[in-house]
Amino acid sequence: MQAIRGIHHISAMVGDLEKVLSFYRKILGLRLVKKTVNFDDKIGYHLYFGSQSALLGPLITFFPQQLQTGHKGSGQVGKIAFRVPINQLDYWENHLKSFGIKTKKGYWFQDKALYFNDFDQLELALIVSAQISNNPEIQAFHGLSIYSSQPQASKEFLGKTMGFLAVSEDEEHFYLKIPGKRYEELLIEQFVSPAGIWGVGTVHHFARSVLDEIEEEAWRKFLIDEGRDVTILRDRKYFKSIYFREPGQVIFEMATEAPGLLVDESKEELGKQLQLPQNTNDIANRLKRSCLE
Repeated sequence: MQAIRGIHHISAMVGDLEKVLSFYRKILGLRLVKKTVNFDDKIGYHLYFGSQSALLGPLITFFPQQLQTGHKGSGQVGKIAFRVPINQLDYWENHLKSFGIKTKKGYWFQDKALYFNDFDQLELALIVSAQISNNPEIQAFHGLSIYSSQPQASKEFLGKTMGFLAVSEDEEHFYLKIPGKRYEELLIEQFVSPAGIWGVGTVHHFARSVLDEIEEEAWRKFLIDEGRDVTILRDRKYFKSIYFREPGQVIFEMATEAPGLLVDESKEELGKQLQLPQNTNDIANRLKRSCLE
């Protein structure tokens, strides 16, 4: 099988639209690079945020909805970790505190980390790295943690089937490297939590990159042969996707790198206009657009 190319995106469920925009644009300094709709229900926004360079670095997406507050637990992604330069952790600590955001210093495996939550209580972390330029802005994902209902089975599946590399373990976590040249990491919590409940403040899934539909179809067949229940290929306009659950019930997605975000906007115009699927222009009349202009 062709190797996975690292994290494609991470998608979470959030509440108030304006708070999401304020936190990720104003406080974290990410750029809103795509405004579209949830392709499954087509009644709510799907917002994509990336680095200021737009086409590089992290791609984190949100479904703002009026839902109950979720409960984090097994079968879900836990922490989302971004990468910052080694000498910028104090800058970020002071920056976040200036907005009244509580932070906690610690470690992510062997690397210094700064932990905090967004306004919807999504768990975030900034991890120091010597692999990126000495610019304080968020430039890349560092990794994520998952709450598995079967931690050992998740570890074995990710290693033997998905090509993740087991690096270390302690009483609390299994540490794995995600395949690819980005040196991203995945932590599996060894403590089994009660099953998570979907809602505001929970991560719905994370996606890994594959090159194209040919690779994706090959992975789909391989995963089915390995006993996974895999969806048909779904067209998300900016990428093609398949979805499945690993043994610990966390939702995994595989997403193609093409056609990409520039299929309907130039790099300079990314995120400035609401982009809708074909034959759904009536959706715009049902969405509150003012705060996105």
